[in-house]
Amino acid sequence: MRAAVADQLGLMHHTEVLTWIMAVKYITPMSDENVTVTDAEFSDVAVRLYLRDVYWVVKFFPQSSVLSQYGVDPDRVCVAGDGAGGNLAAAVAQQLLEDSEVKTKLKALLYPALQTLDLNLPSYQESESPFYPTMASNRRVPVESSHSFQFVNQSNLLPEELKNDHVYTSPTYGSSELAQKYPGFLDPRVAPLLASDAQPRGLPLAYVLTCERNVLRDDGAT
Repeated sequence: MRAAVADQLGLMHHTEVLTWIMAVKYITPMSDENVTVTDAEFSDVAVRLYLRDVYWVVKFFPQSSVLSQYGVDPDRVCVAGDGAGGNLAAAVAQQLLEDSEVKTKLKALLYPALQTLDLNLPSYQESESPFYPTMASNRRVPVESSHSFQFVNQSNLLPEELKNDHVYTSPTYGSSELAQKYPGFLDPRVAPLLASDAQPRGLPLAYVLTCERNVLRDDGAT
């Protein structure tokens, strides 16, 4: 509520308010589990390079010297991330399928962003904010990419309790101009849900956590 009011008054973006509140109330996490957690800080680079950075971190970490430093079992390595970080964790896990040198035991995706193809899912409708009409109605997707909707079609993939009587309408396809200019939103490295059916079969087990009042809820629920 406080974040929304500050945003509407133009004082600061609501995410900045939430970050400040969390910083004030931050409590050092405690766990009885024998788990080692490491975090990767990214250099000030363009977003498109984040995936490369994460990939090299995951490649570097399983080295014997690093594992012994942190006391980590090489057969029990997990990649994890929240929000956009969940997107990176999912994308890296898929990319590692092509690398026989690195094996991960688990991936943990916390309210992950997994696709940019359909922004009219029930979770987006429930948490509606002023999206551009083209984005909200999915008209940025060219007809030649229509086959990709089978991977994110909430009418088939979402549990009934999450649909909440929201009506799913078939998208109105746009021209290919936008997709040609911004091809990233159809790239499985950006939208892991769009990976081929064969790819997920080789992936490690996934722990997925979603939040009800979050536009990304249905990405993790599909």
